[in-house]
Amino acid sequence: MPPGAGTVTGIRVSIFELLLISDICQIQASYDRLNFAASNIHIVKSMKKPTILIADKDDLTRNLLEHQLNRLPYTFVLKTCTHGLEAEKIIHTHQPDLIFMEVELPGKNAFDIIEATEVALAIVLMSWQQNYAARAFEYKVADYLLKPVESHRLDAVFERLSARNSSLFSQPATRSFPKKFFVEKGARLIGIPVSEIVYLKAEGDYTRIYTKDKQFYLSTTGIGQLEARLDPRHFLRVHRSYIVNISCIKELYRDLNRFWISLQNEVEISIGRSYLPVIRSMML
Repeated sequence: MPPGAGTVTGIRVSIFELLLISDICQIQASYDRLNFAASNIHIVKSMKKPTILIADKDDLTRNLLEHQLNRLPYTFVLKTCTHGLEAEKIIHTHQPDLIFMEVELPGKNAFDIIEATEVALAIVLMSWQQNYAARAFEYKVADYLLKPVESHRLDAVFERLSARNSSLFSQPATRSFPKKFFVEKGARLIGIPVSEIVYLKAEGDYTRIYTKDKQFYLSTTGIGQLEARLDPRHFLRVHRSYIVNISCIKELYRDLNRFWISLQNEVEISIGRSYLPVIRSMML
């Protein structure tokens, strides 16, 4: 056999040809790895939660809209802001999938923000006035909503978006919420069925949980964290310090300039001003 030659399955090839075959195999393997990585990136992107931005200077509108969104059967990342320049920064940085934006934002109004935005986004403009509607649709917005935003109009927005992009909001995610909380009491952890909770009250960094049998338990978890674990279809934030079980509300009444909730265990809770739109949305 001449020097510099070898035999592979009975075929005589040179060392140069063997090295060439080896290089081709390595290139193919690298190419396969890149394709696999790219497919994984695509999968991760497709599994990414959509981002929703609420840009409105009015606390009442933001709280009502956030509550209505949380009642929908979708998972998403929610961002909020109160200023036009802040909204513009979030849009450029995060490119939200859906934007609810007040027309009359301070600092920079919605129309100026849309003109400065190069990426096509799904934008819903909001106002207390009807007179911006014609101009809004010149900018090809997804919708124009009068405040306070009504639930059926919000549902219509998502139906239209689903028709345009079937992968964004058309597959509702099943959100699960715990049916029982375990709270430390002495040396034990006491199980509290969530359905037995009447209301929760913030107490500094802790939360008092009051139940139908007129007992209370002190949780070391803050009320904001507990709110995220409660089903918004059954529990309602009515004050920065209170969350109530909707099924335990007996009546609502007004005393001078304040609204109150009366619960079934004879407890009365004042409704915070920024939470009033949520309460009004329940009235027929």
